[in-house]
Amino acid sequence: MLAVGSNEIYGKIQAEDLPIDEETPLRPHNPYGVSKAAQDLMAQQYFLSYGLDVVRVRAFNQFGPGQSDDFSASAFARQIAEIEAGQRPPLVRVGNLSAQRDFTDVRDMVRAYWLATQQGQAGEAYNVGSGQPRSIQSILDFLLARQTARSRWKPIPAACAPRMCRSAIATRAIFGPSAAGNQRSALKPA
Repeated sequence: MLAVGSNEIYGKIQAEDLPIDEETPLRPHNPYGVSKAAQDLMAQQYFLSYGLDVVRVRAFNQFGPGQSDDFSASAFARQIAEIEAGQRPPLVRVGNLSAQRDFTDVRDMVRAYWLATQQGQAGEAYNVGSGQPRSIQSILDFLLARQTARSRWKPIPAACAPRMCRSAIATRAIFGPSAAGNQRSALKPA
């Protein structure tokens, strides 16, 4: 069984907590993070109490096809596509561009989940992500560089933790040196 959680279980991260690994204390700071921490602990308890063959993964930020506009990468992509189609003025609304996150393409994340079920150790937790911090600005720049229309961006107020990135150490033990096999996550020009 695979219990899919979230990096939100770590909550507010201090500089001394970086990079985040599986031993980083759970300090969720919102209801979603609390629910994912409870799920993670419940899966661990079922392993300890009943020997349930469960592997826990704590996924960091994902992006890719079909993602909701509630997330920066997909919100930027949709706005740029609408600009390209002439459906909106050439202005991309953005939040905190200096925030850093650990982004992984959703297709790489699915592969990592599969590998966790095949090679992960029951009862263990594995952080899954690229292991590379990327600024929100770099995501916007990547997308803007590929547009045919020219647009500018305008900041709007947003609250965002400055940096959230996992350690690549534990994941490499299972998934190999490319972490989640994140070929799509590299955000390299095509």
